[in-house]
Amino acid sequence: MTSHPPRHAEPGDHHALVLLTARVVGTAQVGVRTRIGVGVLVRMPGDIVRRIAVTGLSASRAKHVLTLRLANRGNVTSG
Repeated sequence: MTSHPPRHAEPGDHHALVLLTARVVGTAQVGVRTRIGVGVLVRMPGDIVRRIAVTGLSASRAKHVLTLRLANRGNVTSG
């Protein structure tokens, strides 16, 4: 199996799904088809940037809750 990422793919981690499909070929009485999906992590070469930014902080006194909002400013999506 080979893959060919797009030319504009950025460096870093990218999630991908590989679908494998099999089916009966011939004159079977009942057609059977099976599909299996496998999640893969593709790492494109280049500089890896790990950067998290705080984009907001709010408080709810009534519920005693602090909400911190973060944004991924880098190119790594999983660890």
